[in-house]
Amino acid sequence: MTNELVVKENYALLSANETAREALAANLGGGKLNRMDLDRVGVPAGGSTMWSIPTLEGEESAKELKGIILAFRDGRTYWRKRMGDGEQTPPDCYSEDGVNGTGSPGAACAGCPMNQFGTANEGAGKGKACKEKRLLLMVRAGDVLPFVVNVPTTSLYGKSTTTCRKYFMRLSSKAVPFYDVESVLTLEKDKSVDGISFSRIAFNAARQLDEASRESVRLWRAKLVGALDGVSVKDSVDKPAASE
Repeated sequence: MTNELVVKENYALLSANETAREALAANLGGGKLNRMDLDRVGVPAGGSTMWSIPTLEGEESAKELKGIILAFRDGRTYWRKRMGDGEQTPPDCYSEDGVNGTGSPGAACAGCPMNQFGTANEGAGKGKACKEKRLLLMVRAGDVLPFVVNVPTTSLYGKSTTTCRKYFMRLSSKAVPFYDVESVLTLEKDKSVDGISFSRIAFNAARQLDEASRESVRLWRAKLVGALDGVSVKDSVDKPAASE
């Protein structure tokens, strides 16, 4: 990490004024945010190294996602049958906490047969049929509302030093909470043991927040962390990749 970042000068979320709150209230019609309101960003298929980010002007292609991770939640999804390109159906079983499954087969995840290596792709793959994932609540500079980033298994675990869990552990080794830094997420092209190309997220820290900004982030976390509770892993934009 390099120099400290004065977040208030760059992040609209932390300096949201009455005009921003009025606009949000007007656009929601006096209602509350629900789990489908927040934009989602998923890992592209085929080994692409460009993010596709929803903006007011349409989809924006970018080499990196840079912002503050406000919260995260781990979960699992399982599809009994492989889906074709462009197909998107709800999972047969999912877990909102990574511990207990809902659906078929359901029950505790730890002893589930679909949570065993060698069950992926209907038994044709070396990985697990049940996919672990992490949902990140992240906000970019200039935005008031955060969006959800779907982190698939291949970006959560692995030998790379830049996987999601290793990134969080490196922050832990420095006694730095994930919400005290500006994170940078880039995409790297990788290849499975079966020779299939896929995209993997690389996590790195840009700068640490200054003390005043850290306090502001904590205040906003208290207000927004509940927004992730309403986001379900079964609504994920990504389907199981052939590499998983």
